[in-house]
Amino acid sequence: MAFWNFGRKKKLDVQTKAAIEKGVYIINLQMQSAAVHQGFDSVFHSAYVRGYLTGVFMASMQAHEIPGYGDDTKTMAFVAFGLVSLIGEDHGLTYALASLRFQDEPEFFRGNFEGGNELVDFMNQRRQ
Repeated sequence: MAFWNFGRKKKLDVQTKAAIEKGVYIINLQMQSAAVHQGFDSVFHSAYVRGYLTGVFMASMQAHEIPGYGDDTKTMAFVAFGLVSLIGEDHGLTYALASLRFQDEPEFFRGNFEGGNELVDFMNQRRQ
């Protein structure tokens, strides 16, 4: 799926939809508690939060065995789909593309690691 196809209303397969919904669910849990804090808007655009959101969606893609995991373009397209589902079409794609420039920052990496681990921990608890 190419980025330029986001405007088209393409129906997602069940597996991909479930993976995105799982990521959105985990992130919404975090955002509900964080959104009440002063300065949330600026923190939302930080390298750490961008990494966290990316990590949650990447882990969900891997856990649900979505084809293309590990391929940079397909993985980023999945993350962008997740962000569009999370924050809407007007901002999700822009946020995803802007997040790419933070990938080499230590805080992005830390957020990515923690977001991915949080999703995996959540899924493991649900299986028990």
